[in-house]
This record gives sequence, C-alpha cells and structure tokens, in this order.
Amino acid sequence: MSFNPTILAPIATVLASIATLAVTLFLGISQNKLQKRMHNRDCMLVRQEKLLEIYNVFASCLNKLNINAVLQKMKMGQPENIPVIMLDHADKLYRSLDEARLLFDDEKLLQVLENIAHKYSRLVNEYIDLVAVSQSKYAENLQKVCEKFPGFQPLPLTNILNNKEVADYFNELNTTEQSARWEKEIEAFKKKDLSFENFDVYFKKHIITAEL
Repeated sequence: MSFNPTILAPIATVLASIATLAVTLFLGISQNKLQKRMHNRDCMLVRQEKLLEIYNVFASCLNKLNINAVLQKMKMGQPENIPVIMLDHADKLYRSLDEARLLFDDEKLLQVLENIAHKYSRLVNEYIDLVAVSQSKYAENLQKVCEKFPGFQPLPLTNILNNKEVADYFNELNTTEQSARWEKEIEAFKKKDLSFENFDVYFKKHIITAEL
C-alpha cells in the first residue's frame, strides 16, 4: 500500500491552526497578567504617594505652629499674627484625615490622625485667645517697664531684647498662666503625639518595601 503525502496536508494545516491559536491565547493571557500587574503596581504607587502626602501634612504641624518664634513673640508682648496660616493648616489636616479614611482600613492609624487634628485645632484656637490677651495688655506692660526702670526707653523692642534684666521682667509680665500651660501643651504635643512610636510607626507598615 503506497503512502500518499497529500493526506497529511489537511492534518498539518489543522495542527498549525491549533498551535497558532494556542500561542495567541498564551500571549493574550500573559499580556493580560502583565497589564494587571502593571495596573496594580501603579495603583500601589499612587496609594503610597498619597500616604506620604498625608504624612507630610501631619508631620509639618510643628513647622506651622513655628513654636520658637511664637513663644518668643508672645513673651515680648507682640505675638505673631499667624492664626490664618494655622487655621488653614488645621483645615488641611481634616481634609487629609478624610482622604486617609477613604484609602486605609486601619483603625489605629485613623485614630492617631484624628487625635492630632483635634489637638492641633484646639492649640490654634488657644493661641488666638493668647494673641488677644497679649495685645490687650501690651501697652499696660510697657508702662510697667517704664515705671520699674525710670528713664529706660522700651521702644523699639530691640531695646528690651538687648537688656537682659528688662527683658526678663517684660517676659514675666507677658507670661500668664494660660500661656505657660499652652507652652507645656505644645511641648507635649511635639514629644508625644508626633513622636516616632506614636505617629511614624503607624505609617511604616503601609510603605511598600516588597518587590512589585
């Protein structure tokens, strides 16, 4: 019985078609997996970028309070008029808190951020009260300086700053129970609420460290 090569032609064509289809499907599946992986990676990177933005907003609280400058001005009877900047940052804290609630299902992290936002807002409102009290007593305290140090010219304020005895007395006049308490609360806010173990550590586990 003779072998007819033409019989194999249809079979070869079918097998080639199947092979082509298999390769196409394999490439399609591989490409789909790659696209999905790239999409997941991009989503994770965007999520991490947003996390770092939220972190920076909260971590910059102390810079916005500008503690050293605020306290120095307060002790000199003319606190910096920066409540607007502080209040604007308080709004940013609450907006960032809302974003964190949408992005992260982490009750402890959200509680930490909420506590910081509330405390910061309270400290800002207390500072606004201190500004009002300080400004109302400014002229009175300058008069007391003149009475205690006859002949001393308190203005400009650099005259007071350059005289330690006068400066200490003027600081004492401008330091109230309320301002002393505020200063202690600020120090506690810095050392406790924004410390690594009470703040940074809750962000750490959300930072991407594994290979994408």
